[in-house]
Amino acid sequence: MGKKRQLTGRVTIQTGCCYNYSKDKDGNPPGIIRNAEVEPLPPMFKQMIKRLVRWHVLPATCIPDSCIVNIYDEGDCIPPHIDHHDFARPFCTISFLSECDILFGPNLKILEAGEFYGPGRIRLPTGFAFSISSLLN
Repeated sequence: MGKKRQLTGRVTIQTGCCYNYSKDKDGNPPGIIRNAEVEPLPPMFKQMIKRLVRWHVLPATCIPDSCIVNIYDEGDCIPPHIDHHDFARPFCTISFLSECDILFGPNLKILEAGEFYGPGRIRLPTGFAFSISSLLN
């Protein structure tokens, strides 16, 4: 299922598009690689998206056609970053197996390994979806 990439502390599965996190060996810059062949969204993901639209988590006018699944080992995390402008908004994140904090704001800071500070923080409980609107564009 999808294109798998091993990154620091996580495995990434990409469906619908191939996202390049940094300049690759072929010189492609960060962003969606338009000519890459990847698996389409699996039927289970399409069913989940339909439910998110039905529950008004995502608008019916912006149905996702790609998905990146990050699988973390216990204690691993993703450092503060800005999701690339190639991804349309709204942007949706779902926490399946554990709760997580999402930090917002200018000047995000690394306090120590795996510990970060941001002026805005949202705790995302297990099983919850969070949709980020165009206000963050």
